[in-house]
Amino acid sequence: MNVCVIGNSHVGALKKAWDELACDYPNVNLFFFARGSNSLEYLNVKNGFLVPGNDKVKQAFIYTSGGRESVDPKEYDVFLVYGLGLGGFFVGNDSFYSRSLLQQACIDHLKKTLSLNVFKKLRSITDKKIYVGHSPLPAAHKVDESDCNNLDYFNGIEVLNSHFYEGLNSMILPQPEKTLCSGRFTCRSYSSGSFTLDVGNKGGGELHPEVDVKHMNKMFGRLWLVDFLSELLPDQEFYGGE
Repeated sequence: MNVCVIGNSHVGALKKAWDELACDYPNVNLFFFARGSNSLEYLNVKNGFLVPGNDKVKQAFIYTSGGRESVDPKEYDVFLVYGLGLGGFFVGNDSFYSRSLLQQACIDHLKKTLSLNVFKKLRSITDKKIYVGHSPLPAAHKVDESDCNNLDYFNGIEVLNSHFYEGLNSMILPQPEKTLCSGRFTCRSYSSGSFTLDVGNKGGGELHPEVDVKHMNKMFGRLWLVDFLSELLPDQEFYGGE
């Protein structure tokens, strides 16, 4: 199985984890096309390919993918659009909302994100399944041990799928449950020691400052990928757990 991963700096945690996990998944190949911040707004559809719109994105793609400068959808079995400004979505589990209200809430949550922008461009050139991963929930500065209710988060993921993604042969995935704390945050241990996305230029692959709570580390990436690959190949036994 060939998997195309498209995203921004949050892809760094997945890529670092995959460098160690790949040997446990001999029948799976992951190809990463990533550059930080909003760089992928400079991504165009041309002759059935996703093509970088400038040299910086082109060079980043060549570096992160191992030599490929554009995305040819014929070369991959499935796609993952990861990060790109899409945050977690929370829907109260104890209230009734009409279908039309939920649909509008999903549209409002997605419409200005680079994630949706890239998703639409990709969908315009392939009918293969597209998975989506939102940017990790920020790491908690303090953990409220009394608040371990993640129902609103998982309900939000379910709503996004049922009211948007499922109708487009796609699926948004939650981050692993064991990484969650205090209802709306990631446990701090999964953020500490994270590295910047390495795209082959100065400053790539360096430690984030400890005050960074947005980016996750290799341990988080490992758990996320194991859940993702278990979704892709549910009947195959893997050994990539923590």
